[in-house]
Amino acid sequence: MAKKAQAETIEVAPQQINIPKVEKDTWEIKNRLYELANGKKPLVYSIPTSHSNRVSLLWFDEKKGYQRELRYATNQRSPFVDEQKG
Repeated sequence: MAKKAQAETIEVAPQQINIPKVEKDTWEIKNRLYELANGKKPLVYSIPTSHSNRVSLLWFDEKKGYQRELRYATNQRSPFVDEQKG
């Protein structure tokens, strides 16, 4: 018959684990100015539009299953042309 190996008991000294306390939502909302390192300029994309030469920006709506045209207007509640009034 095979001999069974006996497990050896080893005691380990108790260790302290420092768990940092996480404060809830410490981010303060205020105006901030960020500067890029090495004097680099940020990437800026603009879409030229005018009434005579209109370039439309389209977004595919998966729920509705078709492309929707986007238009920026400060007096409208939605950026989608089909939801805007006037």
